[in-house]
Amino acid sequence: MRFLVFGGASTVIHWAVMWSLVTIGLTPIAGTAIGAVVGSVFNYAFQFFWTFDGVGRHDKAIPIYVCTVALAWVANAGFYYVLTSFTEMGVAVAQVSTTIAVAAMNFIFYKRIVFPLRHNRCPLVFR
Repeated sequence: MRFLVFGGASTVIHWAVMWSLVTIGLTPIAGTAIGAVVGSVFNYAFQFFWTFDGVGRHDKAIPIYVCTVALAWVANAGFYYVLTSFTEMGVAVAQVSTTIAVAAMNFIFYKRIVFPLRHNRCPLVFR
């Protein structure tokens, strides 16, 4: 439940940034991409301290978190692009759909990789 509450707060920040940027003339894809980065900064603090009770150390968690954010950023932009380019979905419905998909992916990564740290490598690097 805390994941949803604090993730929701981060999503509101993401959407507020997106809306502001689209309102001043940026493309929706640029707005959502930048909004996702801003929301991610707030999300780290929310998730680290309140959802996962500060398990782990910042020097270990932040690099892994940044890798998962990069993956989520690409997924967010890609899924949003597909929905707005190849379907009749409007901006808002496409963003809600994108947010649901990315949130599910993030929960899995945060729970299994970022906060209960098992290793300190980026999950995108295979050795």
